[in-house]
Amino acid sequence: MRPILCIFFICIPALIFCQEYGGTNATWIYDFMAGANGVTEVRSTGDTIVGDRLIRVYKKTTFYLDEYNEVLSLERNPVYIHSKEGVVEFSTDLINFDTLYNFQLAIGDSWSIPERNSITGEVTGEVFDRIIVDTFTLNIGEGSVFCQETISVGGTVVDTIFQDFGSRYSYILPFENFLQYGEA
Repeated sequence: MRPILCIFFICIPALIFCQEYGGTNATWIYDFMAGANGVTEVRSTGDTIVGDRLIRVYKKTTFYLDEYNEVLSLERNPVYIHSKEGVVEFSTDLINFDTLYNFQLAIGDSWSIPERNSITGEVTGEVFDRIIVDTFTLNIGEGSVFCQETISVGGTVVDTIFQDFGSRYSYILPFENFLQYGEA
């Protein structure tokens, strides 16, 4: 019995600290695609293990009004998130993972995010380069959150990315707000 308890207590810290992004019951609501009349709900639905990596599964449901003002819902392909040591990676197929956020980078550093079609998961050919223009810590209640101010290459809109929570303006989870309604 003691060896089993020892293994259990040794493994608990590894399981707790391997998920840095979004809690077990995390839910985000955000505008659905440019020009559409609706919202997308993204919610954590559990974890899976791929190789030696713990991956969090996020289901997406879009709610929108049709031409008769009836509310319709559409289940979207899930997004898979792996988070370790400040680097948050995403996948739409559990095979190809791309960096969504990188909290290890300093001012002036950058990373690229390939856009993926939210319906098929295929790479669209668009790439979003994010450059860090500032870093700071924001005190919220009793705790603090590390933040990065980012800008896209050639862009003028500065976005704030909050570690463990996501982005303020441009994107939360890939990439509904960059695609046009009805794109397949």
